[in-house]
Amino acid sequence: MSRLSQGVLVTCLLLGLLFSSLDTSIASTSLITISRELQDFENAPWIVLAYLLTYMGFAIVISKLSDIYGRRNMLVLSWVLFTAFSLGCASSRSMVALIVCRGFQGIGASGLYSLTQIGLVEVGPSHRPSLIGAMIGATLTIAFVLGPIIGGVVVQFSDWRWLFNINIPFGLVAMLAITNFWPPEKAAHMLSWQAFTSIDFIGSVTLLCSSGLLVFAIQQAGSQIYAWSSPEIIITLTISAICWMLFVLWQILLELKMYGGIQPIFPIRLMRRRVYFAGLLVTLLTGFPYISLAITIPERYQIVDRQSVLMASVHILPLLGACAMGSFLGGAISSKKNNTAYTLVAAACFQLLGLTLMSIIPSKVKATHHGSGLAFHP
Repeated sequence: MSRLSQGVLVTCLLLGLLFSSLDTSIASTSLITISRELQDFENAPWIVLAYLLTYMGFAIVISKLSDIYGRRNMLVLSWVLFTAFSLGCASSRSMVALIVCRGFQGIGASGLYSLTQIGLVEVGPSHRPSLIGAMIGATLTIAFVLGPIIGGVVVQFSDWRWLFNINIPFGLVAMLAITNFWPPEKAAHMLSWQAFTSIDFIGSVTLLCSSGLLVFAIQQAGSQIYAWSSPEIIITLTISAICWMLFVLWQILLELKMYGGIQPIFPIRLMRRRVYFAGLLVTLLTGFPYISLAITIPERYQIVDRQSVLMASVHILPLLGACAMGSFLGGAISSKKNNTAYTLVAAACFQLLGLTLMSIIPSKVKATHHGSGLAFHP
């Protein structure tokens, strides 16, 4: 592969990672504006949640499918889904249509995210893994910080539909570049039934159902759309719990090799690794406050303080900047010596301090957030 082809493909992969990550938060500062136009405030958080659920839920499935049908084909398909449903989001005339399109957009974004991690190793400078890691880290940091800011600027000076229209030209260029510069892949395994049946579809469906229903119940009850004791919430939580149990049971059966060549979506043996399990737990406990803050802080400034979308996005900069700084410091501290445990403990303390301070601030006082962002991505 020539240097030109390699450079073009690396750029396309990083563009996919950038735009798929941007769309996790680009609409967070614009929910009030979107809700006002579509006349639906109750379901506004689902603009973000629908995307995140499919974005994370399909990552492993798409990466497995790329082993069968080829990286090039699955990457182009991911761009097609992401671009087409970005157009669908921009064209939506109701909240339901927007949420549905965001869900399908998340499936495409999931492929862009997961295949970038694989593709950079295969077509990028594989002899320099540190450079690949630096490119991925820099791209994610830029997306992390710029997402809400771009959302605020676009909505302030234009229409919110451009939050999604902006993806379309980049998607078209990326698809054209990939089809022309990525070498055609051998089709030896592309139609292999054995390879197809090795994908853990049951695990993927049960995981997506269990997490999706749990999020639905918490969101709807927390927003007081339904009471916690209502049949809708109780039934949803019950089905979610059943799906979780089925997921764990199925993964155990796959671990025991009771179903041939199916590769588990989440190998249970990983849970026996204390470091890995601790990392998962920390990611969970630090991740959900970030998503909550990324939505509620801009809404608070727009509703309570009557500020513009642009100013609301500016006020979230301390959180986003602290996230980026925490990510950089965490990596730098452990670059020569493994100080991960100490870094995570310190990060948890910063997060606890910041969240505690925000929880005790009176509602009439201008909101502030000190320290909490340092905890994210240590």
